Amino acid sequence: MLNNLPFKIFFTITLLVLRLISSAQDQVITPIEIPDSKDFVGAVNCIFQDSIGYIWIGKESGLYRYDGNELKSFRHSPSDSFSISSNFVRTIVEDTLGDLWIGTNGGGLNHYHRRTGKFTRYLHNEKDTNSISFDQISTILPDGKGNFWIGTDGGGLNFFDPATQKFQCFRAGENPTKKLKSNKILHISPTTNGKYWLSTWGGGVHLFDPESKKIKHIGDGTRYEKSNVFCAKEVKPGILWIATFDDGLIAYDIKSLQFSTIIPCIKFNIFRDIQLTSKGEIFVASYDGVQYFPSASSVYRRIESVNSSFISINKIFVDRTQTLWVGTGTGLFGKLNSFKNQFHSFPLLSPFYGVPADGVSTDTTTDKTYFTFNRQLIEYDFRTNKYHSNDIPFQYSISLIEIPGINAFFCSGVKGMTLINKKDGRILPMEFGENSPAELLKEGIRSLYPADSIGVWVAATSAAYRMNFDLKSKNWKITNVIPIDADKGISECHYPTCFLRHPNGDFWIGSRGGGINRLKTGTSKFIHLMHNVSNKNSISNNSVECMDFDGKGNIWVGTQAGLNRFDLNTSTFTSLLVSDGLADDWIAAIAIDSKNRAWISTRGGISSISEDLKTIKNYDITDGLPSNEFLPRSVATDNAGNMYFGSKLGLVWFHPDSIVDNPFMPEAVIVDFKII
Repeated sequence: MLNNLPFKIFFTITLLVLRLISSAQDQVITPIEIPDSKDFVGAVNCIFQDSIGYIWIGKESGLYRYDGNELKSFRHSPSDSFSISSNFVRTIVEDTLGDLWIGTNGGGLNHYHRRTGKFTRYLHNEKDTNSISFDQISTILPDGKGNFWIGTDGGGLNFFDPATQKFQCFRAGENPTKKLKSNKILHISPTTNGKYWLSTWGGGVHLFDPESKKIKHIGDGTRYEKSNVFCAKEVKPGILWIATFDDGLIAYDIKSLQFSTIIPCIKFNIFRDIQLTSKGEIFVASYDGVQYFPSASSVYRRIESVNSSFISINKIFVDRTQTLWVGTGTGLFGKLNSFKNQFHSFPLLSPFYGVPADGVSTDTTTDKTYFTFNRQLIEYDFRTNKYHSNDIPFQYSISLIEIPGINAFFCSGVKGMTLINKKDGRILPMEFGENSPAELLKEGIRSLYPADSIGVWVAATSAAYRMNFDLKSKNWKITNVIPIDADKGISECHYPTCFLRHPNGDFWIGSRGGGINRLKTGTSKFIHLMHNVSNKNSISNNSVECMDFDGKGNIWVGTQAGLNRFDLNTSTFTSLLVSDGLADDWIAAIAIDSKNRAWISTRGGISSISEDLKTIKNYDITDGLPSNEFLPRSVATDNAGNMYFGSKLGLVWFHPDSIVDNPFMPEAVIVDFKII
């Protein structure tokens, strides 16, 4: 009968642990908005990802499972002996069979059987010496052999063998753990040699040998011997970091037995958790939010959140995709993608957050970066995080270049150009010599390009100009005018857009609607390179936005309809479009790195193209860019190879070699299907 009935099979497929939906900033915690979750209240005590990919959250109000879209709760029911024993969940782990083990506050240990959906409870029984020693479970660590080490908040350390269903307890002052200083064990962390670090309340840190069952107390005779420790982890071989309640964030050198303070308690007070990513980055949960360390030896900074509400952090968890999940003492739950930090932009509370970066330039002597937005020129030092701003006369400035020979910047806009003293930001007068049509430079200027140390090429509405500064007369002189005339200058177009001086001496001018114009060394007439629908080796579009050259002499050209590479040996173009893998066809700016990779900004993000053109990688707001839409010719590279691109929502900077793709991509899992 079924064969005669029309039917459809609907699969519900959830991408478990989706990539972070961007808030358009560098490393920002985004709150997870979960519909229909009225009971999702109380402090977040623990976060865990199981082997399927679900994220489990333990709160004061219950156990919750999150699949990236929906939330399912598991709550205690007095009438159901197979429900979880307590809604106050403190820790979660998984065994080799895929079942969960949950530690609660007052409800002992729970075994969640995934196949049946039922819970088995393990509670303290004073009459049974093989029962768990205390019903307040702080931490659980699988030993890799199917057994568990369990830290209780008052009953010492327990070893549990599921095969025998028996618990063995180790308490303070008793052999062989007589050196255990506290029965409040809040965290267990593995060492690199098979031992465990025990973090205790009121007893500091201990090193536990699971074979001999002996304990070594850390810090005898120091101020840290009785510290209240929430977490201790080895952040690199030989270095232990310790998160405390009232002694700050501490480092312990295992070899020299020396303590040092990373962040004192007077600054952020309480530190709760320490997590490492696959790249060696360290994230620390504190009362003042999440503190980020690129490495164990680097300077830290605070991670911002979308609504500035992620403080009093209780727990951080790094999942298999290297996404960080964050839970607070106030009940908030959020996440951030650790791979987003490769692209840098101004943080949420910065005065330059979300402002368009129209023109960008780098100082070749100080490595300071300059950019314009609205009516301001900003000098910014990324090393010191200091900035200085100066007013400029033109709104919507669209080009900015340094003129080293006179220690100044040229800034152009829709109503002309301005010369700005680099030292103090003063607007400098521009005096023109006789017979120089200075009035022509009051029109719209699309871009500027250095001609030499005291010269500049100007792409104006009606022509391309070369200007030079005369050191004797202190006057500017227009030394060359290239008209929009196919016979006398550049091809017929709306206006010139960009310039390029090739190392071989050739001079190139891009245009809006007229393609590219090439002036070979030793010649006086431009060659016009235009799009030809019948020639696949011609330029892809006649509206050119930007140009650059690579280490092999190839010319890269960005147009409004594709990226092009011109081979000087064959005089042919190779074009790349969205259909070839680009983020977008409208190319705003180009920069070439030391490996001859082209980095292009577009209206759809940033793309990286390998030297052989075979590999294209795209990056957008989900990778940490403040915006997907970038501005024409807003690009600069400093002496160290860092690249700066201007977007509609701020400046982006990065080093090409630091951009590492996340190798841990989320998996698609079938979690349900229906036949109707």
